[in-house]
Amino acid sequence: MARITEDGNTQPPANSEVVSTSEAARQLGVSVRTIQLWVESGKLEAWKPAGQHRRVYQRSIDNYKSARSVGDGKTSKEHYGEYILVIEDDRTTQVYYETMLQLLEVESDIELVSNGLRGLLAIGKFEPWLVIVDIEMPELDGIEVVMAMRQKGLSDQVRIVAISNVPYEEALERGLPADCAFYQKPISLDDFSQAIAQARADYESSK
Repeated sequence: MARITEDGNTQPPANSEVVSTSEAARQLGVSVRTIQLWVESGKLEAWKPAGQHRRVYQRSIDNYKSARSVGDGKTSKEHYGEYILVIEDDRTTQVYYETMLQLLEVESDIELVSNGLRGLLAIGKFEPWLVIVDIEMPELDGIEVVMAMRQKGLSDQVRIVAISNVPYEEALERGLPADCAFYQKPISLDDFSQAIAQARADYESSK
């Protein structure tokens, strides 16, 4: 249950500094949507005066930052697991995947990026347990992202699901590893659910 205090006061409780969700996002280096999800899941505490936008307790932000800093620099499998990263250049498809993940009630924060280069940077920043990647993308294509992850040894810690308009045979010819999960666009909710479930099972068994 999310810890959101709601009342009719216009000021937060005494000695309780609060900040906007956008400021919380800036401090933690994530999106506003992620902050909202963290509040709803109880990872962050918030205060909401009646009829106004919620505010996040600064102490909650500081506590979360401290907890994260304990793990800084780790590369063990235990350091991964809070996020699903979607690397997809089409905004409509991004929203489609995000909506399906929410319908499936996947207990992970979701990050969306629009090209392969940003995807690799986001992998280092968010340390996802699952990467959903398109193949045809600007900057770096999905196959280059997968190969870069393998070269860095990340494929032992991160599950990868490629979803693309590119035919599977062509993807293999272009260098997609044969053991990488692959689905053809457009992907149905049933196939998407199966892909996520299998990825989670593989991830849990690898820990």
